[in-house]
Amino acid sequence: MKSEPRPLPDLITVSEAAASLRVTPMTIRRMVERGELPSTRVGAKIIRIPRTALNRFAGTEVRNAQ
Repeated sequence: MKSEPRPLPDLITVSEAAASLRVTPMTIRRMVERGELPSTRVGAKIIRIPRTALNRFAGTEVRNAQ
């Protein structure tokens, strides 16, 4: 019997996170390096940030930046 696959977390890019918080992508990368913002690495260089982690950090719900 197979179990149903777990839903993937809602991950956003460094640029999307930066736009949501109105900071530069470098600021987001530094926050990840310091452990202030949880992230997932996809390969050697690609960083994705769970939207829930960004929401917790911001203290509010962060939506897609436009």
